[in-house]
Formats: sequence, structure tokens, C-alpha cells
Amino acid sequence: MNQTRRVSGRLAIAGLAIVAVGSSVAYAASAASADGKTGADLALLDRTQAAGDIAPQQYDSEGTLVDGSTRLLLDEPDNRVWVGLSEKRGVCVIAELRSDGDWMAGLTCNDTDGFNSNGLQIGVSNFDTRSMFVVLPDSTANDLSPAALQMGGLQRVAENLLTAPYDKPAIVEIGALVAEETRP
Repeated sequence: MNQTRRVSGRLAIAGLAIVAVGSSVAYAASAASADGKTGADLALLDRTQAAGDIAPQQYDSEGTLVDGSTRLLLDEPDNRVWVGLSEKRGVCVIAELRSDGDWMAGLTCNDTDGFNSNGLQIGVSNFDTRSMFVVLPDSTANDLSPAALQMGGLQRVAENLLTAPYDKPAIVEIGALVAEETRP
């Protein structure tokens, strides 16, 4: 089951939206195995957390994420994106949108198997500013050529992170693009 929460920098703001798309059937029983590996197809999660990787605590006020599990994927003036782990929910992504002194953040998770198959997508909207992000597992990130990304209206902004048109179900399109590229 896909789990989504949103946190806002204002108490009452009209026209806000958090969109999360993912496919999952059951929660992951554990975010990490006994050997410390996550089971997620995302090598980034296996490296040591740096100071810049720590997501703001207010974005995880319910304690969904495992302490020390977040990694910063994108740090731009208007957007920041982290990926992390949850013992109950698997792989999670936090997206923050900043605009004119306001901010909006969302958190969504997918079980590890669902992430490894489909990645994880989150959209954040604050008034007229909207961003959609897709976090890809390593195997899929390496399978998409620039031509395939362009066909899907996607743009790579980091090794495992794409931006997508806000109003399109990018994960479905990514699956189709990978299938098209790997077809003999």
C-alpha cells in the first residue's frame, strides 16, 4: 500500500497538492537485513549518511524513517529531494518545494519489492509552482537512454532522479520506455 503525507509551511493554503504514485501490495517487513543491506535496488542507500543527507525533522514528524537512512538526491534553490528507509513502509522519498518564502513537502513510501520494480514518484504543488519527481532503482536508471527519457517527457536531474510532467503518470511511462528499449 502506498503511503503519503504532506507537511506545509503555512497553516492554511489553498491550491496545494501532493501526488504520489507507487505500486505495492504489502509493507516491507524490515528496511535493512542483518548484514546492513537494504534490499532496495539503490546503492546510494548503502553508503554512510553525510551531514547534508539529513532531511528536516518536521518532514518526518511521525518517525516514519529509520534514523540515519536519508540521502539527499537533489538540492536546488526551489527543490530538495531525499530518499530514505522505513522499517514498516520500505523505501520512501521526501520532496520539498520552496517558492516565495513558502514551502511544501511531501513524503511517500513503497515497499522494497514495489520500489525495485516500479520506482517511486511524488508530486508537490504550491500555488502555481508544481514539481514531479521519480526516484528510480539502479537497474532501471541504467536502462533508460536520453532518447527514451525525451520520448517520455522526462529529464534526468541526478543519477537515480528524474523530473516528469506534473500531470502524467511517469512510472507507467518509464516501464513502457524500458520495455521498448530492451525489446530485441
